[in-house]
Amino acid sequence: MPADCFVACGATIACMSSLLTHLRLICRASYLLSTVCWGLIAVLVLYPFINLESQRAVKKAWSRQMLKACGLDFRVEASPEGLLEPQPGELVVMNHISFIDILALDALRPVHFIAKSEIRAWPVIGTLCQRTGTIFIERGKRHAVHDVLRVMAAELSQGEVVSFFPEGT
Repeated sequence: MPADCFVACGATIACMSSLLTHLRLICRASYLLSTVCWGLIAVLVLYPFINLESQRAVKKAWSRQMLKACGLDFRVEASPEGLLEPQPGELVVMNHISFIDILALDALRPVHFIAKSEIRAWPVIGTLCQRTGTIFIERGKRHAVHDVLRVMAAELSQGEVVSFFPEGT
């Protein structure tokens, strides 16, 4: 503890509070980093050897852990008629505010997201996206929309859930 923390009792308490805040931040960041690493190891090492249902379960569990690591409590609250059961071949279109949207939807039901192709080159995140079935679109290329529509149609016809954020993609 720094020497200036012992000036007065009140200052000591404030300094301890600051140290605890920093310690909590370090713990949360460590938890988040270890969860990201767990996801990366899962998609690189585990995914090639497990079936599609197991991949979905891993993706769902990882998304829930990521939300928890971000300090968010994930739960679904709805009236029985308000919560729709997942349907095969479902297309989900929603607003995009932050990466939390993606984690929350994946925590509910694993989804193939449509994302800008630049994300593919991002360290770690790009690998996670590629290995978990993200469909990339090259914005600015005329044929890109048709290519993505073909991939979307194939995924939907196989009963997969596809999602995109119109203003974010």
